[in-house]
Amino acid sequence: MKKQDISSIVSNIFKFLKEIAVLLIPLRKKQKILLMRLKPYLSNSEIRKVKWKLKQKKAEIRVLRKGFSFLICSQDIMPKIVSDEEKINYLNKKIEEKFWDEAIKSFSKRAWQAIPEYIAPNTLGLKHIKQAISLVLASDKKMSLLLVGNPSVDKAEFVLNTKELKKKSQVFSRSLKNAEKKDLLLMDEIGDYTKSTYKKIKEFYLKNDVSMIASASFKNELYDKIPKNFVGKLKMPSNFAYMFDMIFLIKSIDKKRFEELAESIASAKKVEINKKDVRFIRKYLDNLSKKDVSVSKDLTKKVKDFSVYLKKNEEKFAKPVDEKMVRTLMKLIRASAWLEKREKVEEKDLDRVFDIFRKSLE
Repeated sequence: MKKQDISSIVSNIFKFLKEIAVLLIPLRKKQKILLMRLKPYLSNSEIRKVKWKLKQKKAEIRVLRKGFSFLICSQDIMPKIVSDEEKINYLNKKIEEKFWDEAIKSFSKRAWQAIPEYIAPNTLGLKHIKQAISLVLASDKKMSLLLVGNPSVDKAEFVLNTKELKKKSQVFSRSLKNAEKKDLLLMDEIGDYTKSTYKKIKEFYLKNDVSMIASASFKNELYDKIPKNFVGKLKMPSNFAYMFDMIFLIKSIDKKRFEELAESIASAKKVEINKKDVRFIRKYLDNLSKKDVSVSKDLTKKVKDFSVYLKKNEEKFAKPVDEKMVRTLMKLIRASAWLEKREKVEEKDLDRVFDIFRKSLE
């Protein structure tokens, strides 16, 4: 046997013994804890591979904090493997995909409670309006919502704040340029436009698959009891207002809300929204699967009964109860299921939407 061959054999034996020695070295306590964080994301064989690299000092595990509030995600820590080896780094992609899958699955169970908290966060009360806007954002069917009230009532936060929650949204500034490429058109105080502008907006909405959220004021401050048929008092043509699927009246602040508002202002309790939360919600809404959801016969009958109830109380509405309103009911009910990533409408979806309609009558 040549001297070179003997040297090679000895080298390989030494390398083997070195690897055995490395395997026998126990991980430090911190390394063990960090390795345990990989269990929800990787298979046992993949974890053994990472463990081996940790012992060889060719990798380390770090934890990244995403910075979400508890309202969004109860677990916002994601492990990451740091290594120069591509065979190890590909595992990070798998970890990240599983982390987001779990975060979105977890959030879907509380989306109905959470998302309205990020709509007009500094406006007290009016939860039914915030919930209605949440459903417009979740729906894959275009819908239009109009908020109306006295000129002194601030409606802007409902409209403009919503832009942050929808990636493909646009604020209307008397121009519809590129608006057809968006999912949502936002219009604050759309009074005193020319007839041609109203016509242009209406034609655009009827032609394109774009939802709308808008606000408008009465021509004058209405200090007395606001009439049920208040549409004629708005700073816009009545036929334009009736184009909207939903019209919500934001009443002037009552004594209770005024006390809460005064306390909030006096104590400087301005709600600061976590920007990382907003980005999460935007990602969640933009990636909702919009498969058609099924509605059982029993629930369909309940929708029919509620529609009949609305028709009997038609005089309480700002607009007629017609086929369009029933279609709006169904859009909202399906959107409630989509919001929680469900493929079937449940009774709670009906309860939510019926409650929104009832509160709009108050």
